[in-house]
Amino acid sequence: MAIYDAIIIGSGTSGITAAIHLSLRRWKTLVIDKDPAKGYVAGMGHVDELLMWPGQTHGKTVIDSWHQRLKEAGGENVGAEAISLTVTSPFVVSGTAGERYESKAVIIATGAALRSHAIEGEQKLFGRGVYHDVDMHGPFVRDHNVIVVGKSQHAVEAALKLTKYTIRISLIVPSVKLDAPETMIKALEAKGITPQYSTSIKRINGDDRVTSVAVLSAGVEKEIPTDGVFTLLHDYHLTTAFWKSHVECTDSGAIKVDDTLSTSIKGIFACGDVLCGKPQFPLISAAQGQLVGIQVDKFLNAVS
Repeated sequence: MAIYDAIIIGSGTSGITAAIHLSLRRWKTLVIDKDPAKGYVAGMGHVDELLMWPGQTHGKTVIDSWHQRLKEAGGENVGAEAISLTVTSPFVVSGTAGERYESKAVIIATGAALRSHAIEGEQKLFGRGVYHDVDMHGPFVRDHNVIVVGKSQHAVEAALKLTKYTIRISLIVPSVKLDAPETMIKALEAKGITPQYSTSIKRINGDDRVTSVAVLSAGVEKEIPTDGVFTLLHDYHLTTAFWKSHVECTDSGAIKVDDTLSTSIKGIFACGDVLCGKPQFPLISAAQGQLVGIQVDKFLNAVS
């Protein structure tokens, strides 16, 4: 069984930042992630909200660069899925192929959720005109024509928030009604937004960026030119269920930590989107990775 000082489960923005910090400080560090390409940043066509990176940089390029930095710092990574974790020190993490890794400290950084990309073109153009979060990505559609797809209160809230940035908003509703309070529906009308009911989106078109969407209404398919699409048909499904049997979590499934980013188990820490239950600004995730790296460095110095 391989023995390490620290094991980081998850290699997204937060996890890889922590791993690099610890590796640079000569701690033997291992990152476990079955598929880094499926992370939030890795899936983005353009990482506009990451400082120090050109806005047209693909998310996978950023992740690959971070992994190279980890290697240069002396850290290791393995493509595996963690399926068990002991909750007493030394901690033992087991993978799907029966591999076992021991460490003095563990950082959980597995991200918030997996999200299905049900619409043709949605995943391909994510970050290049396709977005899921108005608070993060609203500024990137400034002075554009935008389509919001959804029937929930969340979709209505998104459409209303986007009026701050956009020229025109179309609300595509794949239902006969909106699942939102009447006051919010009236607010849409006041903003000049007329929901297109009983309309489904078939595909999102574009090569490098979104150019249009194809919708189906009353059996007729038509194409609507647009600069951006906010798809709010699917909620994020927390991937923290596995950790509930290991560390204390909130009712919604987010992992609870103290001000040192330590979980309810001494020696097990957490950072990134697992703390809030949905993707957050990558810079915040990176900052949490840096902070947890500092705390784990202190912890390892104390127990070594």
